[in-house]
Amino acid sequence: MGENHFHIDRRTLVGGLGVALFGLSVGTGRAESSVEVRVMSETEPLLTGKRVAYEIVLDDVTDGIGAFAFEFSLDGNAAKFDDIEIDDEPQFLETTVEDDSLQLEGATGAEEYQPEGNTLGTVWVNGLQEGETELGIEQAEISDSDNEHYTVDAEGVSVEVVDPDSATMDIEQFDIDTPVEAGEQLTATLDLSNPSPLSVERTVTVDIDGIDEQEVSVALDQEETTTETIAFSTGDGGTYTATADTGDEDTSKEVRVLRPPSFTIDDIDVEKTIDAGETLSPAVTVKNAGDQSGTTTLTATIDGIGSDETNAEIAEGESTEFSLSIPTGDGGIYALVVETNDDEDVREIAVQDSGEDESEQDEQSSQTDRLEDEDEQTDAGDDDESVNGEEQTADDDQEDDHSGEQTADETANESAINESTGDELADDSGPGFTIPVALASAGGLGYVLSRFTKTTDESVTGDSQH
Repeated sequence: MGENHFHIDRRTLVGGLGVALFGLSVGTGRAESSVEVRVMSETEPLLTGKRVAYEIVLDDVTDGIGAFAFEFSLDGNAAKFDDIEIDDEPQFLETTVEDDSLQLEGATGAEEYQPEGNTLGTVWVNGLQEGETELGIEQAEISDSDNEHYTVDAEGVSVEVVDPDSATMDIEQFDIDTPVEAGEQLTATLDLSNPSPLSVERTVTVDIDGIDEQEVSVALDQEETTTETIAFSTGDGGTYTATADTGDEDTSKEVRVLRPPSFTIDDIDVEKTIDAGETLSPAVTVKNAGDQSGTTTLTATIDGIGSDETNAEIAEGESTEFSLSIPTGDGGIYALVVETNDDEDVREIAVQDSGEDESEQDEQSSQTDRLEDEDEQTDAGDDDESVNGEEQTADDDQEDDHSGEQTADETANESAINESTGDELADDSGPGFTIPVALASAGGLGYVLSRFTKTTDESVTGDSQH
């Protein structure tokens, strides 16, 4: 509030308090002196529901005070007057206290009145609601002990009324040094402020979900700022959310902790069967599942035969195909092992000797043909057996008839031969056989053979006719 200048006319005081109490006389006409009047408080701001003392300060009162008159005012609805107290109470004092105005009049009598510490008294003001008001000095009149008036410079004061629950700690800036590599330290930086006219103290938390939560106590005076730094240790890579919270305000940021390069085998394109001596050429697809580019050693090995390797450099999140070559040796079943620094996969490979497939096919074809021939012969044999069984029955019957005839004939012939031979043997007394005997013997044998042959032919002819 601007300064108000008041000029005290002692006749005003004489017409009022001066005449009534002291019978003040006309002044001596001494030169005017200047006095400064102001109100001040050591407690700011004014809180709702609380009261604050504002001191009435008089500066440069060189000749003491004989009489005084003041009027104070409050504008708006933020505050009201509560009371007034005078430190060294004069002989006469009159006060009037209303919500928005306060009047004060006093006189010291014949004695000189000198306020201790230049403080005349205290005005008490109550805070009603948040807002601002002006504690103004509408009237200020002071005379010295000789009833000489002072020239008065009066200065009011602005009063801010604050709700104590409205005091806040704000986050002006929240920074995190992201991204960082897994295992490295992560640093969060907070710029905090207290925009209220009250001092404030808060427990500030920074929570990085999945990593850690830390707290720090912060106290700020009115309109003060500060910077807090909090360090975190990181573990596994990934994307996280960091949240800073003062209790009055919160804000979040995304945090990236970079995973190291990690190489996985996505696919192996390779022949399942290969001829001995040929070169096996697997095509291997490798993916870098990490968040940083890197290099791995890619190796393909056939145990007991050989291996091949290459340095695979792959950007983060990318997949690349690599070709390897391994000469083969003897035939057999082998395991193809493909490895990176972080992964391994296996395929079974059949290495066969040259021509092995054709031989196996020829052998299988021959076996199939033999089995088909045997099936055909078996079917034909079953049909012949049925027919021959009927024919055999008829032949057996005819054979029995011829057999009877043949037996009778053979018996007669044998008897004739025996008789003839016996006679010849009986007549022959010499050693050896005579020519007639030999011829006879030969003739008998020829007859028997001739007869047997005839019988057999007839039997066959009869079967045919049947």
